[in-house]
Amino acid sequence: MSIEKETWQQALERYNNILEMVKPKISPEEHYRFYKISFKEKETKERIAEFEKKYNCTIPQSLKSLYLGNGTFSVKDGLWNSINIYSNQENHYSLPNIGGLVEMIDQLWGGRPEFEENFSVEEIGYLNKNYFVFGHYFHDDNVYSHFYFDRDGNFEDVMYDQDDFGSAYDFFFKPLLTKSLANKTFDELISSKIDKVIENLKEEFS
Repeated sequence: MSIEKETWQQALERYNNILEMVKPKISPEEHYRFYKISFKEKETKERIAEFEKKYNCTIPQSLKSLYLGNGTFSVKDGLWNSINIYSNQENHYSLPNIGGLVEMIDQLWGGRPEFEENFSVEEIGYLNKNYFVFGHYFHDDNVYSHFYFDRDGNFEDVMYDQDDFGSAYDFFFKPLLTKSLANKTFDELISSKIDKVIENLKEEFS
């Protein structure tokens, strides 16, 4: 269970502690590397400035500090129930580190015509210009929770099930046209997702 006021660094440390406990149960032993936390190269001030200029927005300081100070990270990258904070480094998702909400979801899924079928060009433009995706929680092959921040610097995630666009439309995308649903800090978002990673890790090796 997440700890109140836990930082994202403390959340990752909490995950590492649980991973060490279940390590003897991981078989074959070489598969342990798939469960580890991986950090990527640090971002540059120039690339951050390019993004902020392109979208006329400011990246929240907490996320900016991660890019510049540590580099982004992934937890169990590519496995179900994993976390990925995008990097400009080449990756199997072929995504930039940050982008507009619809454009990033559309690109990750290889094209989702449901957006054009349910939203006007102006509405898609609004979603792309006001909410910015920078990572995800990979539930399974059909479901991702996409991490985003809004123009006020608040964080949240939007769940997208490729077999149930109606629910995403009703509960996430349509409401975002009138107000942001984001109400977390970066630390709170990562801490809550680490909760889910740990929960599934314990179930897998119970």
